[in-house]
Amino acid sequence: MYQQYTTTLKQMVGRVLSIKPPLPPTLATDFINDSIRVLMDRKPNWSGLIKSTSVYVPPPINTGSVSMVQGSDNITVSGTTWPVDDVVNTTIPATISRTGLQVVVPASMDGIDVDTLLYVDSAGNPEIVAVKSVTSTSFMAKFTKFHNPGCTVTSSSLAGRQLKLGATYPIYTIRAVTATTTATIDRKWLAVNLNNGYQIVRLYYTIDPGLKSLISMVDQSQGIPPLGVNMPVQYLDRVDPQRTAMGYPQIFASKGPDANGNMQYELWPSPQSARQLTCTYVQQPPQMIADDDFLPDFVNPAVVFQYAASMAWNTKVGVDDIYFDPQVSRTHYDLFERGFAEMCKADDEKSANGVQWSQQTYGLGGANFWQSRDPDVVFGPW
Repeated sequence: MYQQYTTTLKQMVGRVLSIKPPLPPTLATDFINDSIRVLMDRKPNWSGLIKSTSVYVPPPINTGSVSMVQGSDNITVSGTTWPVDDVVNTTIPATISRTGLQVVVPASMDGIDVDTLLYVDSAGNPEIVAVKSVTSTSFMAKFTKFHNPGCTVTSSSLAGRQLKLGATYPIYTIRAVTATTTATIDRKWLAVNLNNGYQIVRLYYTIDPGLKSLISMVDQSQGIPPLGVNMPVQYLDRVDPQRTAMGYPQIFASKGPDANGNMQYELWPSPQSARQLTCTYVQQPPQMIADDDFLPDFVNPAVVFQYAASMAWNTKVGVDDIYFDPQVSRTHYDLFERGFAEMCKADDEKSANGVQWSQQTYGLGGANFWQSRDPDVVFGPW
């Protein structure tokens, strides 16, 4: 019965050390992770990395009005109230005694995920932090202030959404709802004081911290081909600089990285009702750290070994390293190249993703787009 590879990091490190005993295990781990990264980057769309997820688009909110104060990043709403802690409502039992990037264990991880914006210590020394990574019991974030034990941690469903005040004003992102009638936005309001109607919508999205590339975005509620992807946000700046268009989404444009370095995308036009989109994308596998971490199950461990062995033989450990041999290193690298070619061939036989047209806009392109337009196919053999 056929099964995918099930090789652990510990097994791979042992294999490398068997040919290079003086090599530190941590360096062998680095070489193995480097090998996988090289394999993943040299072929854009490995079939084993294709994932699907749902993207929720919330309905717009526009009840009441907001007040903007010149030179301030705080806003006030009147005529309604906003949720403060409907996504996250917990505490941090331990003291935050230093600043910078650190791992924190809250009383509960409910609602906390990568890129969640947390409002910390509302009654003491408040600040807003973006979650960089998570485990089942902890999160990592960059703190700029100290906090006493038991400080509060909250997050609103409005955090991360966009605030639109009209066609002639910039679009802001809400970072935190600090009370039922106040919130903090991502940059200061620079014009004169303003009281105005508003709309809170979700325009910017991150799909997956490990996202490598988008394949398609589909809105099942529309009877049209997939949304345009792999398009720069500059295109939207040309066709709709004021972002006045509303209705069914047509484009999912690349906007650039967020505060954590994760890729953001802008949905356009601005939807006026809730919907769920289906996203298909290529995921970059995470770095292996623990002994029982598995290699990506479609990756041939023999190919990974050849690259790591090449690096090991080309690394001198100490002055009298009898295992240092650039010629043997080159032999292993040639075997790696041969193995990579065989992996590509096997993957292409399983899936035609390698020949997809990246600009799949309004249904054009597809897996066989360039194959069907090959000169030998169109005109016959020369």
